[in-house]
Formats: sequence, C-alpha cells, structure tokens
Amino acid sequence: MKCPKCGYDSLNEISCSHCGIIFQKYATQEFRKRQLEDERLDRRDRLKRQWITIGVVTSIVLLLTGFFLLPDDTPDDSLSADQTSQDRKQPRFMVPGIGPGYWTQDGTQLKWVSTPGETRLNNVRDSTFNFGLGIDKGFIITNECHAIINSDLSKRKASKGTGPLKQDKVYLDILLDSRDEAKAIYEEHRKKFISNCKDCSKKAFDNSMYQYASKLKEIERKISQAQAKLDQSKEYQEHNDVVWAHTHYGRLKVRQVEHSVKLGLSLVMLDREYCENIPRGDPASLTPGEPVFTLQGHKAVDLLGGEYLGISKTGKSSNYIKHNIKVRKADQGFPLLDRDGNVIGITIESNSGKSVAIPIDMALRELKLLI
Repeated sequence: MKCPKCGYDSLNEISCSHCGIIFQKYATQEFRKRQLEDERLDRRDRLKRQWITIGVVTSIVLLLTGFFLLPDDTPDDSLSADQTSQDRKQPRFMVPGIGPGYWTQDGTQLKWVSTPGETRLNNVRDSTFNFGLGIDKGFIITNECHAIINSDLSKRKASKGTGPLKQDKVYLDILLDSRDEAKAIYEEHRKKFISNCKDCSKKAFDNSMYQYASKLKEIERKISQAQAKLDQSKEYQEHNDVVWAHTHYGRLKVRQVEHSVKLGLSLVMLDREYCENIPRGDPASLTPGEPVFTLQGHKAVDLLGGEYLGISKTGKSSNYIKHNIKVRKADQGFPLLDRDGNVIGITIESNSGKSVAIPIDMALRELKLLI
C-alpha cells in the first residue's frame, strides 16, 4: 500500500513502515483538517458580505448628509473683515465624500474650502522622496528629473550607510549562514534515510528529502539575488557624490548638481529619463488668509492645511513665506502647496511658534535652475 504522507510503498496495510503513520488515523485527521478549512472559508465569506453591506450603507448616509449640508454660495456683504478672517480658520468638522476640501463655520454660516484634488495630491506624493535615513527630503521640480533636497550630498558617502552597501552585506551574510544550516540538515536526513531504508527507490528518497532540498534551493536563489545587488552597490560606492533615494519609481541614485549654503538646499538629478514633477506656483499671487498645504510623514501620506500669512520682511527669514502650519523637523524639506497643488515654497522646521517657507523662485535662483 502506498503511504499518503511520504509516498513509500509499504507492505503493511495498517501503518507505513517508512514514516510510521497509521493509515486510518492519518485519513481521519486529514478529513478533519479539510472540514475545518471549509468552515473557516464559510465564516470569512459571511463576514466579507456583512462588511460590504455596512460600507455601502455608510457611504449612502455620508453622501446624503453632505448634500443637506451644502452651503449657500451667495456672498454676504454684511460680513465684517473679522468674520471673513474667522471663516478661513481650520475646519471644525469635515464632511467626506463630497469632494476635495473641508467646511468651516462662523456662527450660522458654512463655507467650503477647496483643497488640491486627489489626483493632484497623488502626483505630489509620487514626486516627493527621502533618503531612508535621517530627515533628508526632496521633491521633483522638472520632467528631466531635477529635484530639490534639504541637504548637501557632497558631505555624504555611500559607504557611510546612506546607500545600500552595508545592509546588502549583512543580508548576504545571513543568507550564507542559513545555507550552511540548511546543508547540514539536508545531509543529516540523507544519512538517516539511507541507513533506515537501504533498498528504497530513488522516488521514495526524493519524496522524503523534498522539503529539505526545496529550502536549500530557495536559499541559493536568494543568495544569487543578494550577491547581484551587493555588486551593484559596490559599483556606486566608488563615486562619492552618489547616494540612493527611495522614490515612487523605486530606489534611484542621486547626483548633486548645485548646492546653496545660504538656503541649505541642493539641486540634484535622479537617475531616470523622465519624472512626473510638481507644477510651480507663484507666491505673489496669493493673498493673506488663502489656504496652503504641505505633507507629513515618512512616505508623505498626510496632508496638513493652514493659511498663507504673507511675506516676512525682517530678520534672517526676510522675503520668506509666512504660514501657520506647524512643521516638524522630520518633515522639513517637503513642498508648500497652494490650493491647486502647485509648489510655492519649501518648508522649514517651525521655530518659536513661527512657520516660514523658502519661496520656490528664490530657491531656483540660488540653485541656478531656469524653468
């Protein structure tokens, strides 16, 4: 009788002389496993249908709620300047599902403040990137893959951890140790099989050793990939002005073109022929109180809103853009956007309650990039 577990042709009809299982008990356990799996799939399908129903009902309720909360767009000439200023403050509540934006409230009046559309926001997020370590951020400003970053690449070396070389070496060493362990386990089971079953067929041997051979083969495949990646890292380590950026297009090498000590910004080129860029806006076209936005988080997924407050006239930040968005140190270097999603400045960490951004036109002049 052929064993259902190891495939060995056993003369004993009750148990396997090779792996020792009892056929009837093994069949009962397998049947119970299939039964439990069918029950689990049924429960999952029921839960899935329930959640779909809840989601549809919730969406309908939110859409109806938003419809009845639509504001009256007729201008009210009786509003004072103070009331108009209050109108532009951060939202007290939000009504999702109607469109990009949020409601603000002043007394009995509601006002809808538009934000960049979801398509434009996704484009902005895809055009930002980081270096994986520290607080260095950047965003793409031209289709030729020029980007502005808030660091000086000439002070960074790929061999000091900004590139993947160190990580690739550690990963390859781990894989080599795993291969040695897998080889030892394979050899141990091979000897045990030969000693216990000297007259067994090659098929029985292959079936018995399949899992150990498969694991060893998978580790060898990963070693080959890790070695190729390490070779690539070694090649780029030779160039001191090259580091790696984690972008929407994958991991790309970055070459510095220009650096401004005054602004602490650099103009770089990404190793790619074409890039989606963030369109450039004009800060001079904004009036105080208009909404502005920036991004937050390691992958730039969160949108922060605030107000444009004008141009700073004094101090070290003279001619910088003033706004009221609190920018953390980890998020400085992200673009400051107008309501249409165009970049008007580059954010700086908020200090002493003051938030400013470097105007994009000033940055382009300092970095000698003509657009």
